[in-house]
Amino acid sequence: MSKKDKTVSGIILSIILLLVFVGIYRLNIFKNQIVLKVGIHSGDYWDNPNGNYYETLDFAIEKFEAAHENVKVEYVSGIGADDYSEWLSEQIVKGEEPDVFLVLPEDFSLFAPAGILADLDQMIWDDASYSRKNFYSPCIKAGTYNDTQYALPYESVPTVMFVNKTLLAEKGIPFPDSNWSWEDFYEICKQVTDLEEHEYGVYDYSWLDAMYTNGMTLFSEDGKTCNLSKEKVKEAIQFVIDLEALNEGYTVSSKDLTWGKWLSILFCTRNTERISLIPGG
Repeated sequence: MSKKDKTVSGIILSIILLLVFVGIYRLNIFKNQIVLKVGIHSGDYWDNPNGNYYETLDFAIEKFEAAHENVKVEYVSGIGADDYSEWLSEQIVKGEEPDVFLVLPEDFSLFAPAGILADLDQMIWDDASYSRKNFYSPCIKAGTYNDTQYALPYESVPTVMFVNKTLLAEKGIPFPDSNWSWEDFYEICKQVTDLEEHEYGVYDYSWLDAMYTNGMTLFSEDGKTCNLSKEKVKEAIQFVIDLEALNEGYTVSSKDLTWGKWLSILFCTRNTERISLIPGG
């Protein structure tokens, strides 16, 4: 064999060995691959339309997998927010719960004391990039049970009330300032309401909204006590009953909004912070 042939053979052998080593390396990674399962529902909790709901998750998965070559992240898509709680509970009962999953507000108070959720305090302490200042304070508190952090906020939507200033002007009603009360709100709604003209005081204002503005939450801060029997909650429920009575049994719908015959609309209400334009108790 000539020197040239030996050189070519050596190069070919080196390439073959390299391919073998790469194949063994990749096979070893495949055998030891870790699969992380993520539990998430489609669309946000408030059922707002969002065509790119999975985009943030996919971006995070791409970055995580790039930094951890032996990890594969998977999630089941298409689970609606209304069906998610039941789906997650079934996975937990079967012992097949995801490694990381969204916790709906109504499920947190059940999962945390049951030991289903992991204690995040040590992980937070070890993560130099974590800062409590990056999160909305009430949302951080919502994921706390017995002074332990079990969940971090994924979405946060503020409470906003829109007021129809044109309708107020037509009725000669002054625009309320930031300190208006339930009594002010009720009187304005009463003046505005005209069933024959399809004019209504408010749309989508629930007893939960009234409860928050009356300084109450559904559960105590430690998650151990339900506040439904508290007097302020009863006041909130009664206030909404009084508001709805102004419509004499008619249920105001989103269709009525297209006519412009409404005073105010309250939407995206799922936090406990009082916004100044929302009437307090």
